[in-house]
Amino acid sequence: MRGLSAIVVLLLTSLVMPARADDGALAAAEAAYSRGALREANRLFLASLRQAGHERDALVRIHLHLGILAGATGAERTARTHYAIALALDPTLSAPSELAGRDRSRFEQERPDHGLSVVVEREGTSELVVRVWHAPPRLVRRVVVRCGDRVIETAPIGRGSEISAVRASTGCDQHVAVQLEDEHGSVLLRHAQASAIDVSTEAAP
Repeated sequence: MRGLSAIVVLLLTSLVMPARADDGALAAAEAAYSRGALREANRLFLASLRQAGHERDALVRIHLHLGILAGATGAERTARTHYAIALALDPTLSAPSELAGRDRSRFEQERPDHGLSVVVEREGTSELVVRVWHAPPRLVRRVVVRCGDRVIETAPIGRGSEISAVRASTGCDQHVAVQLEDEHGSVLLRHAQASAIDVSTEAAP
């Protein structure tokens, strides 16, 4: 477990859902990749990534392809970053057939023991705590929490890390739903639970 390094400030706000991403843009990127137009594919995958509104499965495909393309040009650090994100979103993801030797090993080295996850806890009688676990650095940029009919939107401070905490002074003993988003407004994870857990009785995942 790594140290806690990002605290986010909570703002009560109305929830504005991100627009759905253009599926055609991602399809065009995958088509360019399939026909071997790798430079065009890289450009299109990057453009698709910047669109808001992707769901997790689409983000896995985008980051996986960007990792492969980065590795093909010798950009090992960039490749590892994209592999780490794809595998955090889907730890069961298989290495694609086009990866072999060192490239396949690089991919497998980024496979985490646990995927991106969320635990919602309660400290005392009034403080709600949302902990985001196993997130690659700077991946989670926005956390939206629904507590009954209340919406709490977080604005991150700092760069983020594998463990971050969100705190809100609100007595929330109702159904809690959490949505994690990346910097472009795409959905990394949706999480729901019946109520906040008493932090004194729940161990870290």
